[in-house]
Amino acid sequence: DRPAIFLGDGVPVFRDVLEELLEIPHGYAPAPHNRQRAASVGFLGALLFAAGKAVQGADFVPFYLRPSQAERVRMETQAGKPSAAQQKESEPAERPADIRAKLTIRPLEEPDAEAVSEIEAECFSMPWSLESFLLLAKKPEAHYFVARLGDTIVGVCGLLQILDQGDISNVAVKASYRRKGIGRALMGKLLKTAKKLALKELTLEVRLSNAPAIALYEGMGFAKAGVRPHFYEKPEEDALMMKWINDAPDAHPDKEPA
Repeated sequence: DRPAIFLGDGVPVFRDVLEELLEIPHGYAPAPHNRQRAASVGFLGALLFAAGKAVQGADFVPFYLRPSQAERVRMETQAGKPSAAQQKESEPAERPADIRAKLTIRPLEEPDAEAVSEIEAECFSMPWSLESFLLLAKKPEAHYFVARLGDTIVGVCGLLQILDQGDISNVAVKASYRRKGIGRALMGKLLKTAKKLALKELTLEVRLSNAPAIALYEGMGFAKAGVRPHFYEKPEEDALMMKWINDAPDAHPDKEPA
């Protein structure tokens, strides 16, 4: 039997659980290549065929551990849950300065997971699940934070620490509270955390088309470090890699963009 290969952004979150529960041969795709694509599956099939092993298309059908975004939207609609647009209409209109004055940022806790997973689903086509955030709240190497206005969670951010480096894996703001400085406040919290942990550098990926986010990251001291072709799905797009060096001249948590 061939081993099962696990891939996707949930692998670093669930890896300890998989190691504990699985009794079958298995492995993990390396982080830069952990997205299943038709080209990689076809290449694997060709290798097996060349080795004299007959394979069927069904051998490569992936098993998804969570519903797709489209399925989640359909289920929410059937359940009568208000859409993001409806929720936005119901939010009170406040000035950005008033919002920032009331904003508090604290570490992610398990009770926050449901609200955070809803924001994640609102922002990304392939969001992390509620279970992922429940696990992240317990992991010592995961430094995640939520932004709150009163009792309402309006944003989330986090980095995963690997020795003296960190990878920013999430920065998401509730749709009705964007362009009010909340994303900048969350990023500032991550940079201060990196300095407190004495991390040498931080990395992140962002869609090449996401000009506002790129401008925000550059304004806070991140520099472009390369491109990862076809990194994103739904829709497919290249990722811009960006890096923040702790001792660089521009590596200031409170730096304002030029």
